[in-house]
Amino acid sequence: AAVPLPEGAGVLGCRVLDPVNQPVPDAEFLVTDAAGRKVVGGELDPFGSFLVTVPAGEYRLAVSAEGFAPYRANATVAENAVAALGDVTLNIARPPALPGPGDWEIEPTHSSIGFTARHIGMARVRGRFNSFAGIVRMA
Repeated sequence: AAVPLPEGAGVLGCRVLDPVNQPVPDAEFLVTDAAGRKVVGGELDPFGSFLVTVPAGEYRLAVSAEGFAPYRANATVAENAVAALGDVTLNIARPPALPGPGDWEIEPTHSSIGFTARHIGMARVRGRFNSFAGIVRMA
């Protein structure tokens, strides 16, 4: 169906699929301008697609989803036109390398230890440890 566009605007869109051509659940997209500023972003629809109206210009698209390698592309959106990038396939991300054998110190600046306890079975009391230390030993 024809949808009127604001003056000076165009449409950018694509469909995001996994390697077996299924929509990627929980994928998100981000469109930035030439200076790297966010223009629009969000989640895909249930069919793995998005369509956004943006001012005519040059854009960078980033698509990401848990367990998949991120996808990046450049797009030019013309006034009163649709810049359809077609089907985009996200590849499965390689798992991170396992740490080597030895003792690995837990960094308090990048870690947290918290807890939740029930009080009289009705209220929840939440807490955290502000100071802690430890190591993880890999065989």
